[in-house]
Amino acid sequence: TDEEEKEGRGSKSQVAGLEHVFRRHVKPKKQHEIKNLAKEVLKIVQKTGCRDIIDIGSGQGHLARYLAYHCGLNVVTVDAVGCHLMAAAKFDSEVERDIGKRVEAEAATGSIVHIESLIQPDISLEELLCRLGVSDSPLSPSTTETGLTSFILVGLHTCGDLGPTLLRLFSQSQRLAGVLSVGCCYMKLSCCPGEPGVPPGDPSHGGRGKRGYPMSGWVADLPSSRLSYEALEVACHSIDSYRDKISDDSHHVKVHCHRAVVETVLRKYGLRRSQVKISRRISRLPFTEYATAVLEGLIIPLTELERDREELLAMAEEWREVAVFFMLRLSLAPCVESLVVCDRLLFLSEQGFDVQLKAVFEPTISPRNLLVLSLK
Repeated sequence: TDEEEKEGRGSKSQVAGLEHVFRRHVKPKKQHEIKNLAKEVLKIVQKTGCRDIIDIGSGQGHLARYLAYHCGLNVVTVDAVGCHLMAAAKFDSEVERDIGKRVEAEAATGSIVHIESLIQPDISLEELLCRLGVSDSPLSPSTTETGLTSFILVGLHTCGDLGPTLLRLFSQSQRLAGVLSVGCCYMKLSCCPGEPGVPPGDPSHGGRGKRGYPMSGWVADLPSSRLSYEALEVACHSIDSYRDKISDDSHHVKVHCHRAVVETVLRKYGLRRSQVKISRRISRLPFTEYATAVLEGLIIPLTELERDREELLAMAEEWREVAVFFMLRLSLAPCVESLVVCDRLLFLSEQGFDVQLKAVFEPTISPRNLLVLSLK
């Protein structure tokens, strides 16, 4: 069900306003995000005069490709997964082939370069620029091998600490003209209880540290600034999407209970928060078949099911109570996400920057739709 939410099942049709060449290989949810975020990028380009973009966590380069070949911007993408960049290069070639004649006629196309690199939270701006072939030294020539002098940082659904890292990099140099960041995967932020971190008020917190949350000194000093893994995880869900799912198909009401019951077995093997990919077909199975498929995928003895069969089946019948509990948790999700996003706004404000927060996507299509935006 988490994977289905990521795929944006609320949007089943192609997005108007995008040429076919930019819709190919792109799901409707991503099409919607590309179209709307590109508008915000172009506004910053117009205000700053900077046409050079660094797309961090670019994946297969769908946004970058649109910015380069449709908007005429110069884009460098950075992603840690090599196969993503291989796919991006392949898709670039397809776009170049399909729009070649138009580009020759209009001469308005930009450029795109893909770089494989893992961006750690403690990376310095100097190191990042070095990886991109750009020196931050004041003695460096104005034109570099990538063509970048000043540039705009863009992150579409930056996972975990990657979003905060973009904001910190932006605050470090005048070479960064602007930043646009839409976060996701908040449960992967550092400084969650039970994971490596430091207590509130510690000097390594806030704008002085490299943690994902809290970033701002103001939030770091609050006695209740810490957020649990569970709170951050639920902030990645949408009550609107869940409502639509259960109105369309009743199996979504039961699947959370089935997963919760299987979790009681997984914990016996120390597999809390295990990342199990469950296909849509498996999620629709009756509980016994569902549990068998999940445990087989993890190579856990099926005798665990037989030993506690009656108890597990009884728990699976409590799906109504689980659904109610899940809805109550989802009702709190916007509160947690608001706290995380406001912490990022405060961080930039504490650094002396003007900052904006915009809802750039339709929440029923792309629930993580809050854009943190700042420019110099």
